Amino acid sequence: MHKLLGIEFRKVDIKLWDEKASAYDLYINNELRSRLYLDLEARSSKRGGAWMNNWQSHCLDEKGKEILYSAYIVCNFPASSDTAPSLLRHDDVVTLFHEMGHALHHMLSTVNENSVSGVNGVEWDAVEFPSQFVESFAYEPQVLKLFALHHNSG
Repeated sequence: MHKLLGIEFRKVDIKLWDEKASAYDLYINNELRSRLYLDLEARSSKRGGAWMNNWQSHCLDEKGKEILYSAYIVCNFPASSDTAPSLLRHDDVVTLFHEMGHALHHMLSTVNENSVSGVNGVEWDAVEFPSQFVESFAYEPQVLKLFALHHNSG
């Protein structure tokens, strides 16, 4: 995302609901804009599928204080173990890119009204455009070469 959009994600070291969940703050030009939570691996206590949800929309409160965005992406990718990483199929990568498109749509908006900020108030068919746009990069060889490696041979 940094190469494509000039945004930066910085991992946040906080206690979350599961040891494999993680959180990242999103910065634009070194300015904190939002937080993204990731819960990507399958476990018995999770429902199936993959989704993004907007936890908090950007807005100004009644005193003019800025409330930043937060969102989470939940997937059910193969679980990692102490001896093996979570190994993703290409379909899994496409899913992650798709959900990231939803999250970026939500977190990069600059609207100050909670009810229409981020993905709120967006028509259903329009909600899918950013996710499908980001998803399309999962098919680009130049993008895949940035991270797609065999876990043993590289």
